[in-house]
Amino acid sequence: LAFFLLVLHVRRSVRSRRPSMLANSTAFLWRDYNAPFIYWEIVDLLRKLFLTTFVFFVDENNGNARLLRLVVAVFISALYLTVLALMRPFKRSDDLYLACMSNFLLIRCFTSGIVIKLCDESGAFVDYSCAYYTGLPGSYEATVLVGVLSITMLVVAVLVVAMNIATASANPTIRLVSSGCEPALELSEGCEHDGFV
Repeated sequence: LAFFLLVLHVRRSVRSRRPSMLANSTAFLWRDYNAPFIYWEIVDLLRKLFLTTFVFFVDENNGNARLLRLVVAVFISALYLTVLALMRPFKRSDDLYLACMSNFLLIRCFTSGIVIKLCDESGAFVDYSCAYYTGLPGSYEATVLVGVLSITMLVVAVLVVAMNIATASANPTIRLVSSGCEPALELSEGCEHDGFV
């Protein structure tokens, strides 16, 4: 709520591209997003809060023995990934790709939990056949599949991050002598070029 109120208070100065002192202090909330999406950090925080806290209130009595929590978590994550890919709130495309990839990994972790839960021979789904729902003969094979997929996705994620680091470090940047930081070179509406002396 506090983050939302802060962004609400500084939105005019951010959109006019003349950030106030408070806007500069709260830049970590809006700096990475395009102007229409300065509230996106709050949306992302709500998603994280739901997946880490509110999902425990789903089916409180039998939540650990049932799949409903995992299914709700997959649904929320897939909905967020869809909205993220369609709205494209980030200024930089590599931030968008990284956010989409991490959310995809999260969905894959939840679905892996569903597979393991379905194939758990000592759990609540003994009546149901693991082979019927997953095509795997038993819990050992399901665990091996989930492990191999997890390692594969981890390697792919590390490679993507390494490629982003390599391409980002190769790009030259302008830095201010006084602070060592990159200058804010955002163009005003209607301008195409900017001079920097």
